[in-house]
Amino acid sequence: MQKEDIICRAAVFPKFVNGDIFDIEQFFNFQSYDSKKNLYITSVVSKFIAGSEKKVHAYGESVAEASNMRLNEQFQGNIPADKVCRYVGYYDIRYCDAVSVTMSYYSIRVKWRPENDCQAHFQIEMVQDHGETGNARQRRNDRTVAIYALSKLMMGPTRLPATAEGVHKSITDLLPDAPVAA
Repeated sequence: MQKEDIICRAAVFPKFVNGDIFDIEQFFNFQSYDSKKNLYITSVVSKFIAGSEKKVHAYGESVAEASNMRLNEQFQGNIPADKVCRYVGYYDIRYCDAVSVTMSYYSIRVKWRPENDCQAHFQIEMVQDHGETGNARQRRNDRTVAIYALSKLMMGPTRLPATAEGVHKSITDLLPDAPVAA
């Protein structure tokens, strides 16, 4: 990936809201990848490899569709209306900005991880550094500070047109203009 390349983070409703407020920690939603909690990941897509804004939107829609398939199984075909996932847009971050976020106990890297037939899929990874490891609270605070630093680097959003099926203007209005964190 080149330093000026753009990575995109899909906004899937209701995963990014807490009440009716955009929640940056839920939006990035870094998940622990290993039992030792040395690696945390979140999915993004390369705008360059995707090739167009339309294809980035298609990726976001596939994320919502996959979430709804999991919910359909969980709720045996009766997903509660407030849990149905809808893709509404995405935010951009320059690769060089994402990997420049400094942390005390982790470092950030962006790795190519194709999945679900998407060659443009990458992961932002927070990898625990060797050396000073800190305690659980210090590491959690470190990750939280990094999430807010990433949010300040975001550009956008690029909203899915409110005319798209299942997308309502009230939902797209929940996406704040970047930078998201103060």
